[in-house]
Amino acid sequence: MKLAVAALVSWLLVNWWVLIVLGALALAGGAGWVHRLQQQRTWARVQQQALRYGLPELDALHHRDFEPTRLHRRVCAARPATLAPTVGAALGRGHE
Repeated sequence: MKLAVAALVSWLLVNWWVLIVLGALALAGGAGWVHRLQQQRTWARVQQQALRYGLPELDALHHRDFEPTRLHRRVCAARPATLAPTVGAALGRGHE
């Protein structure tokens, strides 16, 4: 066992660049992992904030203030489909 460790240490002293390459790969992998974790936390925070809109706030938003697919999915799930066309008419916007 001591002979194998001595051989490995000897090889690493000759090939020191291998440790630098492994360290750079570990650093790049760690940075990628941290970046992905930050993106997940940011997206979770955005989703939590989006879920806090009530129907009055959603109804008051102009159609350019949000993604149409997100509004459609959330608003249609929150109330019957028969009421959806009347909200715009009640606000005086119609179908823009």
